[in-house]
Amino acid sequence: MSASIVFSALNKADSAIPLFGKEKTGGLIFRPGLTRIRCGKAVDSAGHCGAWCRITDVNVPWEESLDKLCSWRPQNIGLQLERRSIREARYGSLGYNEIIVDAVSWRSQLPAVIEAIYGDRALHRRFLDEYGLDAKRLPYLTLNRSNWEHPFSLARACTEKWGADCD
Repeated sequence: MSASIVFSALNKADSAIPLFGKEKTGGLIFRPGLTRIRCGKAVDSAGHCGAWCRITDVNVPWEESLDKLCSWRPQNIGLQLERRSIREARYGSLGYNEIIVDAVSWRSQLPAVIEAIYGDRALHRRFLDEYGLDAKRLPYLTLNRSNWEHPFSLARACTEKWGADCD
């Protein structure tokens, strides 16, 4: 399963937070500590981990020729995100990251592995119904891709008078 890590260090004024996948759809917020990450990558990985990146020193500049195609070990994801952020700040570019989440692990830990759902109210309702949860236990969030410090916020309650698209 592919995901992205949203982090404020990548902040670029007047730019939206880059995400993997369709930008107008919703997604899942995985719970830290329960989510098993297989690998990460600076670009699209086609859903697979590959050869590991050899550079594990934050002081070594990120280079497309060396770093674009290699995969990040889970324990090095923070370091690799920092290296990528330094490069992107220097050149004024932004790109998403792709994180591969172990699908077998997260499916076996449902519903606890999911901390929240954003951007797709119907998905949120189905998930609550499927697992007998309420919105206090598993909140529905909105995503503001322009707010680098606090991109997610609790969505207002959606009632029948507002309809399904009341975000």
